[in-house]
Amino acid sequence: MMTRLEPKPLQIRLRGRSLILREATVADAAFIVALRSNPLLSEFIHPTSPSVAIQEDWLMEYASRPDDYYFICEDAGGKPWGTIRIARVHGNAFETGSWVFCPDAPVGVSVQAMFLAYRFGFERLEYEVAVFDVRRGNKRVWKFHEYYGAKRNREDAENFYYSLDKTAFSRVWSRYGSIVACPGPSNWLEEVHRAE
Repeated sequence: MMTRLEPKPLQIRLRGRSLILREATVADAAFIVALRSNPLLSEFIHPTSPSVAIQEDWLMEYASRPDDYYFICEDAGGKPWGTIRIARVHGNAFETGSWVFCPDAPVGVSVQAMFLAYRFGFERLEYEVAVFDVRRGNKRVWKFHEYYGAKRNREDAENFYYSLDKTAFSRVWSRYGSIVACPGPSNWLEEVHRAE
């Protein structure tokens, strides 16, 4: 029998100009499995079990990890478009990943989500460096990251490994933040107590 884990006390919501990032819950398991199992999207991501029950178990365990944020990206009406994740790696670095969006997602939504995730990692969590890997064959994505200032640090047969420091992100945010951000300085982050 699985031990009941205590969830994090706060639920995080990030608001952009045209989307909301909210922490994933068990109710999102079917959406996540469908998204990650989509043959148009699964070429460059880690394999996922097709079992919704396994995803539900993973989400219950995830909710207890204090340094892990798995976001569902949705529009103001609650329609989910994709996912993005932030996890603490070590020291002053956080890792981004699970950046997967429906093929019919509105143009620019995935970029807004990435910028909001970086902003959360740098401004709210106060990390200094974001790290991530991109499959070598996923040229469109690694070119995106390099265009916005990510530094390729190493590579292997399967992946390129990147970092983006706070200073580089600040330059990008000063240029593009108004496209992503909600009007007003304090509207972008909500931390609410989880429902019992």
